[in-house]
Amino acid sequence: ISSEREGFSYVMAESLLLHTPLISTDVADMKKILPPLALVPVNDAAALHDLLMAVCADLESFSRLFEPVFEWAEQHFQFERMLNQTEQIYRKLAGGLS
Repeated sequence: ISSEREGFSYVMAESLLLHTPLISTDVADMKKILPPLALVPVNDAAALHDLLMAVCADLESFSRLFEPVFEWAEQHFQFERMLNQTEQIYRKLAGGLS
């Protein structure tokens, strides 16, 4: 994901749920969720290229860095859990309207 700005990325969530490692620029939720070694500075094409080449050279080792992230994603990005969290927010907001 090579963004200058990014909110929550469904591409990231879907990749993690599919146990697919990814690399990204150091923006928004990516820097909160992904391993630091999966991030490059914004607008640094050379760093993005270098990281992509390093990952391609040893995808197995890079993938191991994501094991805890994959587990975390399973707990937080499953549809039912996200639906329940959204419903709780709406209920809380609606309760405040009474």
